Amino acid sequence: MTPTWTLGIDALLALLLIGTIVMAVRLDGALRVIRRDRGVFEALIVNLSSATESVKLGIQALREEADRAARHIGQRSHEADKMATGAFPLSTTPGPCPGAREQIRPHCSKAARRWSHPETSSR
Repeated sequence: MTPTWTLGIDALLALLLIGTIVMAVRLDGALRVIRRDRGVFEALIVNLSSATESVKLGIQALREEADRAARHIGQRSHEADKMATGAFPLSTTPGPCPGAREQIRPHCSKAARRWSHPETSSR
């Protein structure tokens, strides 16, 4: 081979080596970004998992509170039905007023008459 070919091949190899080094530096930068983003992504997954658990606990607490409220409303409705039909003695109702039973009884009987004969009652 002639010295011109040798010099040309050496120049081509030098250019290929420089191109390889440039690509290696770019690849290293891209891999650093991927590693950094992977850490952020893993942290987001952990946060999402804990947030999901918090939401599950919140939903469970809401369900329990809704059940408790439904039982309470049902109990109060049952007590109100008993009071409306007279099956629930007024002396057992809580209240700070002594003698309230005597004051309420006439009004209850008027209301019962209105409800039993609504077309004949006058307000």
